[in-house]
Amino acid sequence: MSGAVAVLGASGGVGAHAARMLAVLGAGRLRLGARRVEAAPGPAGGPDTEIVAVDLWDDARLAEFCSGVDVVVNCAGPSYRVVDRVARAAAAAGAGYVDPGGDVPLFRALSAASGRTAAVVNAGLMPGLTSILPRWLATGMRECRSLTAHVGLLDRLTPVGAAEYLLTLAGEHGEAMAAWRDGARRSRALQPDSAVRVPFFPAPVDLQPYLSLETERLAARLGVSDVDWWNAFDGAGNMLRTLGRLQAEGIGGDVEPAARQLCAAAELDLFGREPYQILLFRLDGSGENGQRESRTLLLRGTDTYELTAAVAAFTAQRLLDGAVPPGAHHVEDVVDPAALCAWLREQPVVSALERLDAGTGAEGAVDGAVDDAVEEGAL
Repeated sequence: MSGAVAVLGASGGVGAHAARMLAVLGAGRLRLGARRVEAAPGPAGGPDTEIVAVDLWDDARLAEFCSGVDVVVNCAGPSYRVVDRVARAAAAAGAGYVDPGGDVPLFRALSAASGRTAAVVNAGLMPGLTSILPRWLATGMRECRSLTAHVGLLDRLTPVGAAEYLLTLAGEHGEAMAAWRDGARRSRALQPDSAVRVPFFPAPVDLQPYLSLETERLAARLGVSDVDWWNAFDGAGNMLRTLGRLQAEGIGGDVEPAARQLCAAAELDLFGREPYQILLFRLDGSGENGQRESRTLLLRGTDTYELTAAVAAFTAQRLLDGAVPPGAHHVEDVVDPAALCAWLREQPVVSALERLDAGTGAEGAVDGAVDDAVEEGAL
């Protein structure tokens, strides 16, 4: 179903890709908002595309931007400053709302509002795909007992993206070195590891354990007893060292200087390398026949921001189709994992998206790496 979608922050790394993908999806009329009109993306332009200058801190301009559309996709940030400002403007205009990010305060604010429209947060790569993919992996399993995840991103960072990432590593978003044990969070259950060879990763990586609120929701939903979640850092280690130093020093109220340092460190780690995003999951449990079953899922991408935009655009289309009820939702609760994965496989940004079921026949090998994964036994 087509309609009208407004994309705020359309000149940014996520917004430009989201606008293009919405056009590919046939979402209908597009309204692209940016602080500078000349910076808005050209490829999404056409007779059904309107490009406007808008400042999200200008109440009148923001209200005008959200009026007359069915869905507002907010790609402007950072979330810790914007919170529910754009979401409230969308709701006042009677439009649905999609946010590729959206931290705890945003979801809390949306949940407290008694709106008649749908609002979906975390419609991106991480969080977002990091819950959707394990749910797809669990389809058809009678019991899910344990989940192991390795998530690695070697890519450039924008200042906004770096700030968002830093804030997710502290406070109520999650806990470093924690794991899910016997159905509950256990602090300091895991320790970092260095120079680890993980299947499907192009080089040894440094592993940092982290248990997020998103992962806790996932564990409860799947009913798994244990979860080990590892953030994998590739490259020369600049980003990991910078993260450690920033956390030791304390970021404080102004996160922007720390975000700039993290951006510089990410550039150094990427020097001479091709960007990649790898999401690798192993789920152990029992299949429909009650026999023990182990499944592995791999997603490999080429652009962090384009992958994030893909999830946001697909989610916006779900709202246009009337498939999301009113209220506040996390993306994994309203997007069909199989349908999203089928669509992602068609996108050039996804170089591999395969589910490998040990003992039940693999749905597809990825670059012949299945045997390597089994031999290394790293999972």
